[in-house]
Formats: sequence, structure tokens, C-alpha cells
Amino acid sequence: MLGPVFCADDACALKADPSQLLVIDRSPAAVHTHEPSPQRDYQHSLRRDPSVSEHDYESLMRTGVPPRGTVVVSWIDPNKRDTAHIAESALILIDRPLVLGDIVKKDPQSPLSGAVMGFRQRCDLKPVWPLNSDRRVRDVPIEELESAHDFLYDDMVVYGNWVGAVTNSHDEVTVMLDNNTVVVPEKPQDLQPPSGGLSREREDVGNRIKTVKGNLRRGRWIFGAFNPNVEPVGTVVQSRVLGITVHWLATRPLLANAIPGAFPESVPPDYLDTDVLENVKLYIPQKKAGNRPADWWSDSLRTMQLPRSAYGVSLEMRMKFVNLDEACQKYPGLSRIPRASTMGFDMNVFSVQSTRTEVLVQWQDRTVTVERAMDLIPEQTVDDDHAVWPGEVVCTVEQASRNVASFAFGGDGPDAAYFEPSKVGVVQSVAGADRIARVRWFTKPTVRFYEDDLLPDSHLGELGDAVEEVSLYDIQTTRGLTVHMGDRVVLGESALKQHNFPIAGDDINWFGDVVALDLDGQVTVQLGLMEPVREVKCMPEQLTVIDEGGDMAGDFDGSDSEDGLDDELDEELDEAMIDIDDEVLEQWYEDEEGHRLEHNEESASEDWSTEDDNLDDGDVDESSNKGTPQSEADTPVTDIKDSSNASLHGEIKRPANTPKISKQEPTRDNSKDSQLELAVLAHADTSPSTILPSVSSNSHTASVPNANTDSTTTPEPRTLSFKDITDAPSPFAVLDSEPPSSHYYFSRPAGDASPTRMRRIAKEHKILRNALPDGVYVRSWETRMDLLRILIVGPLDTPYELAPFVVDMHMGASFPNSPPEAFFHSWTGGRGAVNPNLYEDGKICLSLLGTWHSDDKGEAWSPAKSTVLQILVSLLGLVLVREPYYNEAGYQVRIGAPDTRLPSALYSERTYFASRRFITHVLSQQVPGVNDIIRWLYVDRHEGCPRLVDWAVERANAILERSNGDGAVSEEKRDGLHRISRGAAIPLGRWVKEMENWIKGEAKGEGGQT
Repeated sequence: MLGPVFCADDACALKADPSQLLVIDRSPAAVHTHEPSPQRDYQHSLRRDPSVSEHDYESLMRTGVPPRGTVVVSWIDPNKRDTAHIAESALILIDRPLVLGDIVKKDPQSPLSGAVMGFRQRCDLKPVWPLNSDRRVRDVPIEELESAHDFLYDDMVVYGNWVGAVTNSHDEVTVMLDNNTVVVPEKPQDLQPPSGGLSREREDVGNRIKTVKGNLRRGRWIFGAFNPNVEPVGTVVQSRVLGITVHWLATRPLLANAIPGAFPESVPPDYLDTDVLENVKLYIPQKKAGNRPADWWSDSLRTMQLPRSAYGVSLEMRMKFVNLDEACQKYPGLSRIPRASTMGFDMNVFSVQSTRTEVLVQWQDRTVTVERAMDLIPEQTVDDDHAVWPGEVVCTVEQASRNVASFAFGGDGPDAAYFEPSKVGVVQSVAGADRIARVRWFTKPTVRFYEDDLLPDSHLGELGDAVEEVSLYDIQTTRGLTVHMGDRVVLGESALKQHNFPIAGDDINWFGDVVALDLDGQVTVQLGLMEPVREVKCMPEQLTVIDEGGDMAGDFDGSDSEDGLDDELDEELDEAMIDIDDEVLEQWYEDEEGHRLEHNEESASEDWSTEDDNLDDGDVDESSNKGTPQSEADTPVTDIKDSSNASLHGEIKRPANTPKISKQEPTRDNSKDSQLELAVLAHADTSPSTILPSVSSNSHTASVPNANTDSTTTPEPRTLSFKDITDAPSPFAVLDSEPPSSHYYFSRPAGDASPTRMRRIAKEHKILRNALPDGVYVRSWETRMDLLRILIVGPLDTPYELAPFVVDMHMGASFPNSPPEAFFHSWTGGRGAVNPNLYEDGKICLSLLGTWHSDDKGEAWSPAKSTVLQILVSLLGLVLVREPYYNEAGYQVRIGAPDTRLPSALYSERTYFASRRFITHVLSQQVPGVNDIIRWLYVDRHEGCPRLVDWAVERANAILERSNGDGAVSEEKRDGLHRISRGAAIPLGRWVKEMENWIKGEAKGEGGQT
């Protein structure tokens, strides 16, 4: 039987000594903890437990990743500092902290997930006084307890018209020395645990401390006086708040026609001292969750807790009984400690020794169950942008037919940042395995967004009766309308008026917690600071979710503020990068005569041998480009027909089952003009001969497998070689035209034309001309040789297969001392990135580009050794891969882990049909610099042209046939590429029909007859 799964922040104990309590700092699955050199996180030694091998320990200390079966733990005894790398088999799992709204699973390999809607918790307590007491108070519900501290980190507080989160508490600490004298030390920050090390973040009653004698001598003595002969060691008997630091998040909504001055806009000071603390209201969610819809909450579940902390209580937290006298009667052996015996201080404080948490979970299929927290596994994978849960308001990805942005913002035409969904509805349930949601639509919603912000005039209106099945990939959640359980929210003006709340007064009727999401779209908000406490129902557009990690202070007007969010996003993006595997830089290619060209870490760029090495480095020989036009064709790429456009973005209809796309049988052309044996789609009215490229896996030429082949083994990704086809565009060329203004770096200065720099740029050109990987095209310009535009055809048997990817590159003024700049053209229409390393804003994360700082110095850009070719090889071999899910920062170590198979498949399937949009884009939009290549690859219907659209359609049809085969595809067989979910098949089927219509239109046009 498999043991428990250990996660970061789990509470556990040693099997050998269960009294030793620990918390997990790092686990194999918690990739967010995998920072290299973990010793930097601790002031004390991170030691190796005997249960861990030296090899595994050395690996952890180097990479920061605990090998499978091991974790990093810290002892939570406040009087002990110890951290160890230990085997999971040496631990007992005690409890798992889950946050309200956390997404969990029972089985990591199951597609079904749920959201934590509430929890109840019981704990065992140990008195902190007398010291070393072995008494225990067992099985205490947390509703009988309160924190021994007035304020905790992250507590929500209201002061005046502002709500904020406590970030620090400044305490006065009182210590009883071992000779029963009592003193308030001068500097509480200089108190240390008896075991040594730095001071704790906060001192609790019952903590043992030591300090320097001067800290006591200069302190305020309450009982006794300073004695230099007494050791400066004692016990904390009181911790009193002197002030708190608050991060202000939101203000009361500014109401129209409010009394002038009734709602001061000035932000309160960050630090609140004792003079104003009595006016600060601490927000503590109520003990009972209140009434809920009958299908969500049974009577036995209505006492599920909404505790002060989203985590409830944790090990070693200091607690007091709300009613100590009642507790003394209820729990045998518990008695009140009189103040007279403790120098007048209240020592009726307890330390949490163990917890048992049960959570209320609403699953995607709308079932609700109560589970032990330790039996559930929190989602620790890449966020699934397409996951939704019952009660959430969703919008279609498809826009409404009209776009009124021009008058909404006073412009002259449509604004790309403006979005009006064609439909808005409420999720009723989700079939996770099928990636299908049942949605109930609003009848006449008026919902408009500008970027991520919901416009003020938006409203959902009435909810219709019909429920429709929709692909998860056709709907999306939005920041303006999506609310989650446990969210802190501010009620807008319309909500206050709806519930007849007064617009003035001291009642805090404008701030509360989300405690339920109803299936009619309404949100139940508990107003915990009203007297008496009330619960009200609001529509999502009437609420503003408080971003507890953001900053709304200063410009909050009842809607989300974006100040500070961009910086946070940039930080998240900077973290979402990957290391570069040296092995890919050691790949080798053959030149045109079949000679092997090596390029690896040991070879500098000067060691590369090309056919032009006899030329001066400052000259570029373009003789190899014959047959390639020096300026691209002026003929525009054919637009997609409007009728086809409608089918691609057509209205969502309830599918009876996965769309069945009838695949037309290909006809083979046996003309001697064909240079390869392979043919792809022929059309009903024509049977053109089709010349397809050879397919390369590593350095070997292989035949292209039939798209319908159902192999038991997944083929390796293979690149496409077009160089042997007559009239194929040259992989590399320098054009005599001006560079296009659409080049991302067009406006950047060319830099100095020093002989050294120009020789290096020329050498880069020579290397690219002679050693480009298959399926890669590069264009530069005679007037701007520092600019490159790169076209990559996605390798077969990856989610990127046959799709065009364009990168702009600039060898700037500091090149080659600095790496070139690179920009990726993302054509997903704002629907998400196609790779963790290829951002929608154009950023490319690679060590060689200096956008990912690897600990391995050999992976960084080297002015003497690194080349542009290495960057292209990395893009092809490390980024456009079969399982891009593992490109997410830190996920390489998860390759092969059973719990990552399903999320990897889901990532691949949505990446596959997202990359189909790149094909659609180049059929309707110009890409200057590579237009002639795109036309030859995708558009031209003449004999000898690859017709990659045809091939892409054939392979997509094969995926649909395999996925629609005999009923639903099992999770074991689904890989997201060769077999996909029913929800993924819906948009892919629409794309296939779109492309088939385009092919038929082209067959009747200029290139259809051969």
C-alpha cells in the first residue's frame, strides 16, 4: 500500500518520537519551494537525517529539489532550531492546512477536482505553564478558542472607511527570569531562543528566551532589579501590542450624492499605535456558516467553520479558551491557573500540539462531501486557465457581433482592448474528464470589459432556464465577474441600495466574506462586522474582490485598481522560466554535402567551419541564395473567406457528442515530378500532386507516418526538411529591401559599424546560412544586418506541429558582449500562452538570451562561444517540445511523476489547438519578410508546394477520429496530442471545418489546378 503524499506546509511528526512536531518546508511536488542552494533559507544548518543517502542530500543542496521520497522539514518547537533533509518513510502525517477556496483532489490522477467551501477543526492542547507540563487537553473544537494575540499576521482590520491586512505587530514583551524577577527588555528584537540563532519573528507567552545582560539592565523592571549574577534566561509571560503595521487594500465605495466629507479619501497611516488601536475593528468571520441552499448544506454541515485565519489553527499556535470556566467543567484535569501564582500574569495559555481538520468540498460534478484534509491533495500544478466550478460566472471566448468600443471610449474605431462576450452564464456542473461544463445562460446580459476591468454599466440581468453543454475551451472566467469562496469583497453602491443599507454611519455594511456561490449566479456575502451579523445576496458585478496581495490604496473607487498588479505580474513572469539543458546545445547537423557540423559548449564560434571560411569575416557571400528572391513577393497572402470565419467563431451549440469530422481519403499522385513518396489530402474535385518534405528525427531521414497510425509508442518529435524540394525557399537569405516596420526592433538603432562587430554579425550570418536546423528560416536585410526575422515550422508529434512561429531578433550595440534581443509573435488572440517560455507579450525565457538566470554558468550567453544558432536550436529542441507542460519553471523534476500525467496531457491538448490559430493567422495576415516562405509552405496550390494546411487538417482529423473512436477516451490513453478530450475536440473540429472550407476555396482559385 502506498504511503501518504507529503506536501509543503503539512504538519507531521517523527515516527520514532511523535512528540517531535515538524512542518514540511520542501517536497518534490511543491515546485514553488525548489529554489537552489536551500541552505540560504536558514541561519542554522540544514542537516542530513540518517534516513537520507549522502547522494540525495548532495543533490538537494545543489539543486534545491528534494529527491522523490524525501522532504525538508523544520522543527516547530519555538525553543529549538533544527531543519533536516529526511525520508518520508520516517514521518507521520498529522494534518494538512487547506485554505478556503483551495482546489483539491482525492486522486492526483483523476480529472475531478473540488473547491474547499468550509472546514471544521479540532485540536489537542498543551498548557505552556508550568514549564515542561505533560498534561493535554484533547479534542477541543476551535470555536471554543481564540488567539492569545490581539492581532495576527494577515488579520483583516477596518479603520475608518478603510480595510487592510496586518503585516506586522510591534509588541512589548515581558519576561520572568528564572529567579522570579520580571522585566520588560529594552529591545525585544534581541531576544533569542535558548538554542541560539536569530530572534523569532514574534514572541509568544510560554517561550523560553535568552538575551544579553545589557538588554535586561536597560529594561523596565516590574518585580525585582537587575542582578549581574543571574543568567539572562527566562520565560515570556506577556506580549502586549504597542502598534500594528497595516497594508491598506480598499476603501468604502464612494457613493453618488453622498454628504460632502462623509467618506474621507485619505489613506490611513501604515502604522497604528495604541492611541488609535481602540478604534480598529478586527474582522473575525462568524463561527457558523449560516443557512445555505439545501442541495449544498445539510443540517449537520451548517457548523462548518469559517475561522479567523484561513488556515484555522496550526501547530504551536498559542490559544486561550473563550470561556475558561466552562472549559474547566468540560475537560477533565483542566483548571484555571490563578494570577497570584504567576506574579499577576495570565498564564492560562495553551500550545496547539495536533490538529484534525475536516473540509467541506464541492466537486466539479456538483456533489458535496466532507473529507479529512489529510486525505485530499492540493493542486500543485500549473494553473489550469480553463478550469471552472459550479456557481462561477463565465463568459464565452467568442465576442458579441457588435463592437461599440468606438463610442464607449470616444475613439474612431474598434479598440482591441475592448471585449464584449457573446454569452454570459453560470456554471451548473463540470464533467472534468470530458472537459465539458453545463452552463445556464443569462438572457440579455450587458457585460463589457476593457482589458481585464469590468465596465461600470455592466449587469447580468435575468437568468434563463435552458442549460447547455459547452467545451471548457470555449468559456473563460474573468477578473471582473469571477468570485470564489472565501474571497474578501467590498459591496458596490448598487448592492448597498438594494439592501437598504444607510450610506452614512459607523455600520460596516460594505465589507465581508463570500460564504456561498449559488447556482443562479448570486453570491452570498457575510457581513461579519455588522451588528447583528448579516448575510446578503449580491450579483458578482455588484462586488469588488479585494486583492490581498495588491494595493488599492489611494485610488480605490469601488472597482479593481491595477496599480501594483503589473509589477507583481512581471515578478511572476520572471519566475516562470526554465533551465536550459546543455545536451541540446551539443546536437549536430549536416551541411549540404553531408559533413557533420558540431556545436557544443567546448567549441567557440570561431571553431565553426563553413564553406565560406576562406572569405573575409566582414563579407557575406549571398551566392548560396540563388533561386530565392532578394525581396519578398508583393502578392498578399489570401484572406480567409468570411463564411469560414463564421464557422470558426460560430455560436456555441449543445453537442450531443464529440463532433465527427468525415475525413476525405487522400489520393496519391505518381507523377515523376514528385521528389518524395508522400501525399496528403486530395479534394473532392481535384487530385493535385503534393510534394512533402522529408522528416528528420535527430540526423536520420525517416518516412512520414500515416496520420491514422495508432502506435502503442509515441513517436519522437521530428523536424521537417524542405531543402531538397525544387524551388524551395532558401533557409537563409539577406534581402535587398528595407526591413518591415512590423519588425519588433525596427526602431532600434543599428549600433556602431565597427569592423569587429560587423565581422561577428557576418560570421553569425555564415553559420546560419550553412547550419540551420530543418524547418527553420531566417531573413535579414542588407541595410540592417543586425535584424533577423525567424520562421520556425513546428516539429511533428508535438503540440506545435506544422504551425508557423515567428521570432524577431536584434543583435544590438552591445552584441556579442550581450546576447541578442528576441521577441516572439504570439497569435493566440489573448487566450493564453502556447508555452511557459513563450509569453503573450513576446518575452522568450532562455538562459542564452539572459532572460533566465540559471545557476549553471555554462548555460548563459558567452561572447566567445555562444551563437544565434544555439538560440534557435534551443527554441526548437527545448521549447517546441512534445510535453511543454514540463517547461514550466521547476517542473522538469516532475517528469514521469504519476500525478503530472493528466495535467501534462491537458496542457498539450489546449496548446495543440491554440497553435492551430497560428496557421489561421498567416492565412489572413501579412508577415513581411517571410511572406514568400509562408505562401510557399501553406498557401500555394501549385505542384511541388508542401501544402502544410492540407497536412495539418489530415493530422487533426486523425486525432479527432482516434478521440471519437469507441466511446470516451480513457485517461490512460489520452496524451493531449494523439488523443484528446471531448471538450478539446469541439474547437478543433471547428478549426478543421474552417480549414476545409479554405482549402476548397483555394482549390477553385489560382493554385487549385495543377
